[in-house]
Amino acid sequence: MKATGDSSKEYWDHLWSDRKPALYGGPAVESHPLLKQFLPKEPSFKFLEIGCVPGNWMVYFHKEYGYQVSGIDYSEAISVAHKTCEINKVPAVIWQEDVLSAKLPNLFDVIFSAGFLEHFHRWKQVVDLHLHWLKPGGYLVISVPNIRAIHRVFFKAYHPADYAMHYLDIIQKPDKLRKHLEQSCRLLYFGYWITWRPFYQLPKPFDFSSRAVRKLLRLTGLQNVPNRYFSPFLWVIARKHCS
Repeated sequence: MKATGDSSKEYWDHLWSDRKPALYGGPAVESHPLLKQFLPKEPSFKFLEIGCVPGNWMVYFHKEYGYQVSGIDYSEAISVAHKTCEINKVPAVIWQEDVLSAKLPNLFDVIFSAGFLEHFHRWKQVVDLHLHWLKPGGYLVISVPNIRAIHRVFFKAYHPADYAMHYLDIIQKPDKLRKHLEQSCRLLYFGYWITWRPFYQLPKPFDFSSRAVRKLLRLTGLQNVPNRYFSPFLWVIARKHCS
């Protein structure tokens, strides 16, 4: 099945249909050591997550950085994001709207999206929407899955329907994203993070082998060697120009 991008609302509704709200257990996300290098703790900052279901990232940024969090998503599973914030006692403003046509009431100090941008052929338009809602000097944080090399082989083989919902242009040619962002931002970090982890479910024999590799990497101190072949995600952290 060919990867084409532009996922439908039905795709997202199905993807999140079985997701349950989760209690926050601390900064266990693997990207925390990276993010805390560049993002300030500032309770006055207004934060927006684009594509905010299931809500875990809003909880993380409120708990770890003190941000006043908001989110936007057009999935019918938006109730999961509401409930996730509720059970974690995180005050959040959440809009159920299409990001491409939404008119939000204010600008934000931090805008974040993960696993969102790569679903659009018109990815430049989506990046520009991120920047449109970002204050001058504000922080832009974007993460996209690294669907190339071995991850492309496994993801396509075992999750062909999900694979088809991704537009691979900016994943396989990330310099396109870099050059577009450099017109409006100062890049603080543009690269991969951690050595190896599938961002998708593998069949049991392969999953066992993957876990064994990750354990070996931890024991040898090689768990964070960012690379374009095996790292699970590309991360972008940038600051919008002030003028």
